[in-house]
Amino acid sequence: MNNKVLLTVGFLILSFTANGVVADPPIPANYPICVNGGLQNEQQIFVCPTDSNIICADWRDFRLGYRRVGVGRSTDGGNTWTNNLISLALLLYDRQSDPTMAVDNDGNFYINVLDYSSTTPHSYLTFLKSTDKGATWIGPYPVEHGFTDYFEDKQFITVDRTHGPYEGNVYISWTRFDNPTRIMFARSTDGVESFDDTLIVGPVNNFSACGGPNPWDAGHFSFPVVGSDGSVYVFWPGYQWEPPDCIYYRAQLMVKSTDGGVTFSDPEMVYSTNGFGTIEGNIGVYDGPCVAADISGGIYDGNLYIAVANEDTSNTIGLDWNIEFIKSSDGGVTWSDPYYINDDYTGIGAKYDQFHPWLVCNEEGTLVAIWYDQRTDPIYHYKFDLFAAYSFDGGESFTANHRISEVSVDPNLLGTASSGRQDRYWVTEPVKTEAENTRAGRIAEYIGVTAFKDHVNAIWTDTRNFNQDTYGANWVIPILKPRLLEPRDGERTLAKPVLNWATAWKENDDQYLLEIADDDQFSNTIISETLTESAYAIPVPLDFGIYYWRVQASVISTGETTEYSAIDSFTVDIYLPPVPTLISPADETISLNDYPQFEWDLGEIPASDVYYDLLLSPDETFADETITRRYEDLTTTAFTVPDILYTDTVYYWTVSSKNWAGQTEGFADAFSYELVYYTCADVDGQPGVNILDVVFLINYKYKNGPEPDPMISGDVDGTPPVNILDIVHLINSIYKDGPEPICE
Repeated sequence: MNNKVLLTVGFLILSFTANGVVADPPIPANYPICVNGGLQNEQQIFVCPTDSNIICADWRDFRLGYRRVGVGRSTDGGNTWTNNLISLALLLYDRQSDPTMAVDNDGNFYINVLDYSSTTPHSYLTFLKSTDKGATWIGPYPVEHGFTDYFEDKQFITVDRTHGPYEGNVYISWTRFDNPTRIMFARSTDGVESFDDTLIVGPVNNFSACGGPNPWDAGHFSFPVVGSDGSVYVFWPGYQWEPPDCIYYRAQLMVKSTDGGVTFSDPEMVYSTNGFGTIEGNIGVYDGPCVAADISGGIYDGNLYIAVANEDTSNTIGLDWNIEFIKSSDGGVTWSDPYYINDDYTGIGAKYDQFHPWLVCNEEGTLVAIWYDQRTDPIYHYKFDLFAAYSFDGGESFTANHRISEVSVDPNLLGTASSGRQDRYWVTEPVKTEAENTRAGRIAEYIGVTAFKDHVNAIWTDTRNFNQDTYGANWVIPILKPRLLEPRDGERTLAKPVLNWATAWKENDDQYLLEIADDDQFSNTIISETLTESAYAIPVPLDFGIYYWRVQASVISTGETTEYSAIDSFTVDIYLPPVPTLISPADETISLNDYPQFEWDLGEIPASDVYYDLLLSPDETFADETITRRYEDLTTTAFTVPDILYTDTVYYWTVSSKNWAGQTEGFADAFSYELVYYTCADVDGQPGVNILDVVFLINYKYKNGPEPDPMISGDVDGTPPVNILDIVHLINSIYKDGPEPICE
C-alpha cells in the first residue's frame, strides 16, 4: 500500500484515554412486581408525568385460576411495588383480560380491560380511572352501554398529551369479532366519563374483484397514537390487494384523523410484513405494530415510529424473526425503509428470534425499544431474555443492544401451573393437557416500557420462579460502545468509502474516536479521527486491500468514554475491467441460428469479479427500449440468447464489463449480423437440393452468374470462400453418397 495517510486532529475536544473508559453497563437489577403463584402476562407500564417516582402497571392475572387483571404501583421509581387485583366492584362482569394503560398530562391514569361474563361468549370494553396517581381507582366506565352480540378483542388506548386543542382526549381502538373482523375506534372528551359513538376505521375487506374472499377480515392488533399536531392515527396488520394485478399482501395499515378522532381517512398501506407465526417453545409471535410519536417539541418533533416483529423469509435456512423499524417525518405520508433494531447477525443462516417489541419516546425525543431475544441461548435458541436499545437521532439508528433481564425466560416453565386455561374460552377447571392450554401464545402478546427523561422502567413476563411472574427493571439510559452500521463486516467498498455507525448518545453531547488500520491488531493505524458526527467519508483514496475499523464513543459533558466497538473489516476493491473485445457473431456476418451464442473476450485476467451487460437490438443506437434486449450481470464471456430472434433481420450487439459496484468503461463498438433462414446448398432459390444447384454454382463461379443468397448457402464444404471444392462436394453428396452439405 503506497498511499497510507495518518490523519489526526490537532485539537481534541476530549482526550480518549484508558483512564476514562467504562465497560458496557451491567444488567440492571430486576425486581419482582407480582409473584403470587398464579400466572401473569400482557403487562403495561407508565410513569406519572407530574411525579416521576410514581410508576403504575397492569397485567393479566390468574391468581384465582381464571382471567383477572392485576394492578401495581411504585412510589420509588420502580424499585419496590405493591399490587392487587382490580376489584370487581369497579367492573361490570366477573372476568377480565387484555389490560392496557395510559396517563394524561395531569397524572390521571387510565386502564382499559376486556370485561366479560364467565357465562356468555361476549366481551365489553371497560375503563377505570385514577385521579390520585394510581393510589386508588374508580369505575366502571364502559365504552358501549348495554349488551352486545360482539366479541371485542385486543384493544389499546392512548391519551392526547400534545397541549393542543384535543389535549386530554382518550382514544381506544380494538378488533370486533365474529369473523370477519373490523377495526373499531371510540373517543372520550371528558376523561372517560362518556364516549362518542363507535366508528369502523378498518372495514371488512372485499376482494371479490380480484377473485379473493369476500368478505374478509380487516385485521387485528390495532394501535392508536397521537401525533404532535393532535392528529390521531390507528395502525394495524391487515391485508392488501392491489389492482389491476391483484397482488396480495399482509401489510401494516393506517388511518388518520385531523379533527380529534371525529372522522378518519380511508385505510392506506404503510408497508408489507409477513404475518404471524410460532417459534421454538411454541411461542406465538405476532406482527402487531408498536407505535410511538415524538411530541417533545425538539428537532424530531412530529416523527412517527413503528416497531414490528417480522419474519425474514429471505433467510430460507433460519426464517428468523427480527424487530423491524420504520419512521415517518411527514405525518404518515411517506415512510423510511425498514431496518433491524436488533444487532445480532441477520441474513442467511441467522437463527435467533426477536419478538414482542415495545417502544416509547421520552420528553427529550429519545426512543427506547425493548423486546424478547433468543441470542443468549446460542445452542438451542430456545430460552430468551429482555433486551433494549436506544435512538438519539430521531430513529435514524439504534444503539448496540443492552440486555435487561438477569435470568433467561424458559418456555418449559411457561405452562407448568395448573391455574386455568388462558385461551379465549373462559373455564375454570384445572389444565388437563398441554394441548388444551394455548396460554395465549404461551407468553401472551405484549410487554411494556416507559421512560421519564433518561430513567427507564420495563415490565415483562419472567419464569425464574418456575412460573409466569411479572418482573421489572429500572435503569438510566447508558452510553454503549458504538454499533457499526456501514460498510457491513467483510463488505467490498470503493476507494473512498463512507463509514457509518449508530449515534451512541444525545446529539451535540456525543463524540467519537474512529480508527482505521490495515491489520486487525491496529498496530498500523492509517486513519485516526475525533468526530462529533456518526459518519465519516474517507478523504484520501485507499489502495486495494482489506482494512479494519473501530469506533469509541464519549459523552462530551461528562468525559465518560466507552470501550471500542467490535472490529469490522472492509475490502477496497478498485479494479475496473477494460472494454471487452467482441468475437462472435463477427461483424457484418450472416447467421441462420435464431438462438445464437455471443462470445467476447476481456483481454486480461481480471483482478476481481467482473460482470457483463449484453445489448441486442435491431436498433443500432440501442435507444428503443421496446425492441432492445438487455441481458445484465452475466458472469461468463459467452451467452446464448434464450429468446427466439426474428429472421431476415439485421441485429446489433455490444457488451460492457463492470466491477462489483457497477462501474464500467463503457460498451464495445457494436457488431452487426443478419439472421436469415436458408438450406445449405439450395442456392437457386428453388425447393430441394439437386443438379440445378450444381449448375447455379458453376455459373456463379465461372460464367459471372448470380451469387448465392445468402452467400453462406453456397459454402457447401464449410470452408470459405465458395469455390470449385464446394461444387465437387455437392456433386459427391448428390451422386456418390458423399458427406452432406455443411455451410458453416
